[in-house]
Formats: sequence, C-alpha cells, structure tokens
Amino acid sequence: MCLFLALVLFQAHSKSITILVNAPEGAVGLYEFAPETELEKNAYISAIEYLKSKKKEIYRYYIIKHGLNVNSGIYQFYLQHSASLGNSDKLIINKSYNNGIIHYDVKTNKVIKFERWRR
Repeated sequence: MCLFLALVLFQAHSKSITILVNAPEGAVGLYEFAPETELEKNAYISAIEYLKSKKKEIYRYYIIKHGLNVNSGIYQFYLQHSASLGNSDKLIINKSYNNGIIHYDVKTNKVIKFERWRR
C-alpha cells in the first residue's frame, strides 16, 4: 500500500513540459501543406522524402513561401526551422543552419539541391 501511495504522489509531482512554437505569420507547417495541383503534390512529396533521407524532423519546418520559377522549371520551397524563430528561451538552441530552399526539378521529378539561407 505504501508503494502504491508513493507512486501516485510521485506521478502527481512529476510534470512534463511541452514547448509549442507559433508559426511565423503567413507560414504554414510543412506537415500541414495541402498541395492544390499535381505539380505541387509531386514537389511536396519529393521534398518530404529528401528531408526524411537527411534524417530531418519534418514537423519542425515551416513553408515561408513556395512557387514555380517558369524560366528554369524549378519549383522552390523556402523552409524555416522552428528553432530559428527568434525565441527568447535560452534553452532552445538556434538551428538557423537548417533553414533553406529546396529546389525541385520539374523535368527530372526530383530534388536537385538544398540551399541554406539565414532569415
């Protein structure tokens, strides 16, 4: 009986902390993106597969902007990592090196480059 009470009291005092980061204004979570066209769908799937192959946490990325460069035939996703959003909490490490542009080639149907950028 004493062991049971000790476990109940221990569970009551132990708390987990979840830190939620709000998305930047105008951005959408990578996991929430809803492609409207076949091109967007193919580019989105390729971008997700690319990030997974690099062992990136997909749920931590936000799409700042995206679109097709008609002259080059490259679809681009501008991504920002949630740990680079200017959080004042010193416990969160700034990972702005994860911000980048994913370049998807329409002709070859694959991601050709991930270019880093700082925002």
